[in-house]
Amino acid sequence: MRFLCLHGRGTNSDIFESQLAALFSRLSPEHSFDFIDAPYHCSAAPGISKIYDGPYLAWHSRYDPVHIAEIHEYIDSVINEDGPYDGVIGFSQGAALAASFLLCHEYTHDQALLDSRHAAAFKVAIFFNSVMLFSPSEDIGADITDTIKKQEEKHMGFLRGESNEQTLPEPQIRFKMPNWSSSSSTSLSSIASVSTISEDEPSDEIKWARKRSVAFESQSLLKEHSVYGFPTDNIPHQIAIPTLHVIGAKDEFSEHSQTLTMLCQREKAEIFLIKDGGHDIPRTKAALDECARLFEMVVMMGSIR
Repeated sequence: MRFLCLHGRGTNSDIFESQLAALFSRLSPEHSFDFIDAPYHCSAAPGISKIYDGPYLAWHSRYDPVHIAEIHEYIDSVINEDGPYDGVIGFSQGAALAASFLLCHEYTHDQALLDSRHAAAFKVAIFFNSVMLFSPSEDIGADITDTIKKQEEKHMGFLRGESNEQTLPEPQIRFKMPNWSSSSSTSLSSIASVSTISEDEPSDEIKWARKRSVAFESQSLLKEHSVYGFPTDNIPHQIAIPTLHVIGAKDEFSEHSQTLTMLCQREKAEIFLIKDGGHDIPRTKAALDECARLFEMVVMMGSIR
C-alpha cells in the first residue's frame, strides 16, 4: 500500500520520517510512504529542537472553518498531484487533520454531494495520539468554541499548578471500551480490538512544555473566530474505513484520541493502548512489534474492502 504521512505540529516531514523509521523497518517492504510538509511555520515541539533541525511546521494558523477548509484543499491538491494513496498516517495534529478530512468525505458521500475536494478516499487510516479535530464547515460540525476555551483554562490551570497528571480515564462512550489503566488486552469484537503494552513515560519537563505550548497556542489561534468540531453526540457520520488508533495512556491529550475512536466504525477499529506511553510515537521493541502487527492487520482489512 501507498501511504500519505502527515507530521505533528512543531516538526516536519523529515522528522516524522525519522520518528517512524523503527516502525517501518518492521513492515512489509511492499508499502511505500510519502511525507509532506505543513504550510505554516511555528515553534519546535518540546524536545525536538535538541535533536532535529527545522523548519518547524504546523497545519493550522487558525481554527475557524474557512481556514480548515483551505487546509483540506491543500491536502486534496497533494492527493490529486501525487496520488492516489491507499492509506493515510498522521501523528498529533496530522492525525486530527486526516480524521477531519475523512469525516468530511463521509459527509459529502452520504449527502450525495461528493465533489473533487473530498473525492480521494483512503482504504485505511493510522492515527497516532490525535489532538482535537476541527471542521471546515458549519454544516458538517458543531460550534465547539466554548469547549476550546475550557480546554485553554484547563491547560492554563496546569501552568498555575492547579491540576495534576492523571492516567487515561474510563471513557463514557457508545460501545464497550477497555479499562484504560489495565495492562491486559481487551477484545471489542471479532474485528475491533484493543491491545495494551507498557512503555517508558516522558519526562516531566516534556509534559509541562507540551501543556504550555498548547495553552499559549490556543490563545493566539482562537482570536475572535468561532470554531467547529465533531462532538460525538452531534455527528451522524463515522469514518467507515479500517483504522488503527495508537494511544498513549498518559498522553495529556488522550481524550481526543478517545473521541476519535467514537467517530470511527467500531467493527473496523483497532486500538493500541500503550500503558505508559505519552504523546509520542512508540519507541520500545515490544510496542513497535505490536504496532507493526496491528498495522498489517488493518492493511489486510483495507485490502479486502
